[in-house]
Amino acid sequence: MTRTTPTERSSTASAERVKRLWARVGASFNVSPEPGPDPDLERLLLQTARLVPGDPRLYVVAVSWLAVHSTYVARKRLRVLARTLTPDERGALGLIVDEAIRLGARKDLRQATSDCEPVSPPRPLFDLYRSSPQLAGIAERQASPISRGWGLWAPAPELKQDALRPPHWILATNPSYLWRAVRQGDLRESVLQTLQRDVPGDWCGSESALAKLCGVTRPALRKALRALELEGCRFEAPERGPRGSKQLSLRQLAHDLDLV
Repeated sequence: MTRTTPTERSSTASAERVKRLWARVGASFNVSPEPGPDPDLERLLLQTARLVPGDPRLYVVAVSWLAVHSTYVARKRLRVLARTLTPDERGALGLIVDEAIRLGARKDLRQATSDCEPVSPPRPLFDLYRSSPQLAGIAERQASPISRGWGLWAPAPELKQDALRPPHWILATNPSYLWRAVRQGDLRESVLQTLQRDVPGDWCGSESALAKLCGVTRPALRKALRALELEGCRFEAPERGPRGSKQLSLRQLAHDLDLV
């Protein structure tokens, strides 16, 4: 009897949870959707980039989902989070995004991978084809132009529309995604998602600190905050930092529709 190691079991469990999260946002896998809060979409894409070498179907379905639903992705936040990936993982993320754009995703989604670079030396994307020079040669011959550009050889994925739930199902299952759709992944959404998910609930930092977390300039951040205030988000009277800078915290940002 073949025994699995703890590492292999952990990897399998991680892959299954990623599929449950994708099922929760409307991608068809033979698993039940993950219960609980609406998934963190940007971190789900990072987890997917880590796992696609071992799962060709995950790659195809993720590309298809992004091709149809790219407006939900907070692009600036994904760009910042992508810096935590390894070079190979960043290459995989860049490939996923570019193939999704080829199939119909918003072109500005490419902002999210502007810090990603092609993998060198080039190699097959999928682990199966890395197991021998003969299989690697097959992967290279079948590689799409986009995958060649990213140094990760893989065939061009086809759009699997029948593997995707419609938008009304996604929004009914994940109510907070309505505001992702309304904001179409712009800086406003990245600011909110950063405050909700990337800092402690009692965090209090300057505008400069928040701008750095979001990967933008202070003027760009201020413009986004003003736009959020016009939407109904509100800030309590802030304290001032040691140099007179405005202090912001998650508890000071609220929305009449329970966004935070």
